Amino acid sequence: MLESVVSLARQQLGADADKLIAVAPRDARLATWLWDAMALARPEAFGLTVSLRDTTPLSLALRYAQLAAPTLVAPLVLTVPERAALAELRALVVAWTGLNTWTPFEHLVFDPRCLPLAETFAAACTRSGGGVAFTFHPTLDRVALYPQRFIAGFRRQHGLLVAVLMHEETHLAAALAVPGARGLRGSAHPWENAAQLVQHVSYLTLRNGHVPPRSTLAAYLDRFSPRPARFVAAAPRALSVPGLVARAVSAAVAAIAPAD
Repeated sequence: MLESVVSLARQQLGADADKLIAVAPRDARLATWLWDAMALARPEAFGLTVSLRDTTPLSLALRYAQLAAPTLVAPLVLTVPERAALAELRALVVAWTGLNTWTPFEHLVFDPRCLPLAETFAAACTRSGGGVAFTFHPTLDRVALYPQRFIAGFRRQHGLLVAVLMHEETHLAAALAVPGARGLRGSAHPWENAAQLVQHVSYLTLRNGHVPPRSTLAAYLDRFSPRPARFVAAAPRALSVPGLVARAVSAAVAAIAPAD
């Protein structure tokens, strides 16, 4: 078990931690302040090989956990059917989009006893019910992270785990399509829309045994996912599901700000 973020900061920074806590905001930004201060004071504790501006609190928490408690962070182990389904869906989406950055990614799972990582994940993902892809990170740009309990929950519903992995891989593959990029040029809506659409198409494909027709997809999205539902409703009627996915992913890539 590892200490909470506050306890860890006190251990790493001594009295300076309490001075920082006294003036830091009492919300999710506190973790950001503490991780940045620790990384500046003790970069060796995080194995930092990039500038601090290219990191996030969650990436610092992950790096620290991997060094301090490597048994609490491990690669996600998929079953044979899950591996086969993921490979099949990757091949489909690559064929539809032409995105050649869709190479195997690393999916990591962390134990809740890893408190600094669990706390930082919760602070970073208050609206997320899945994982986090480290998009635009110079050294973790092929990595996605999930809490252990989420994985067990996803597996209760056939096809959902693999569909969620496809969601995060969509973010990673799109980000890698613009080498050196470090963020979006504007709204995140096209970015998240593409990932959600790929996730739902993947889930329906696995659930039904075939790629859904557009009408089935639209009806499903109307019930469960408003953002891609609006995208599908506004798209040209001639577009099939592969065409919709290609259009959404293309919009996500176009939303990425090019490297300086």
